[in-house]
Amino acid sequence: MQACPNIARDLLDLWWSNAEHEARFNHVEIIFPAIVVSDALSLWQELVARTRSENARTRGLAAEVLGLIGHAMTVELVVQRLTECLRDSEWLVRMKSAEALGKLGSLAATHETLRWLTQCLHDPDGTVRTRAADALRQIQDVAPTEAIEEPDLSAKEALEWMEKMAAPQSLARLAECLRHRDKSVREQVLDGLSQRTVNCG
Repeated sequence: MQACPNIARDLLDLWWSNAEHEARFNHVEIIFPAIVVSDALSLWQELVARTRSENARTRGLAAEVLGLIGHAMTVELVVQRLTECLRDSEWLVRMKSAEALGKLGSLAATHETLRWLTQCLHDPDGTVRTRAADALRQIQDVAPTEAIEEPDLSAKEALEWMEKMAAPQSLARLAECLRHRDKSVREQVLDGLSQRTVNCG
């Protein structure tokens, strides 16, 4: 029975070493959750330690792994730690944490998590804002109102969300962008909408 923990650790090391070089093993990501159960506590402690590393890339990768295997651990603790990582000083860590929470779906639907993801819609980094909006959609299955109300929302981001969440309520919120304070944004939204045929029925 001692082999399973070793397999879990070996899989983590394999995934990690390849991720550091921008490589991915999809097969590892598929079987990882089932294997992790055998050594969940040990891996959890190690991953939490890595989310506190001085290296931002290490913290980001740790958050990504938690998103992949979090549902095989104590989900409440995983969601809590990823929510804390949304406040990291580095945009990469915030982005990876938002992505990870999105992968956990409705399991991440806590008041604190939704509050911080909503805060991330105002993040200085556009990638973080987009990932936060995606995560809110995956968790709540709705387009976040704050995403449309964000005063610095770009037309490109608004249209990307519209395409991902093509639904009547999403389109109604997008229409609010037509009242954006910036004339160029209003013009871009009109231009983008004119090039898309969306079935609202």
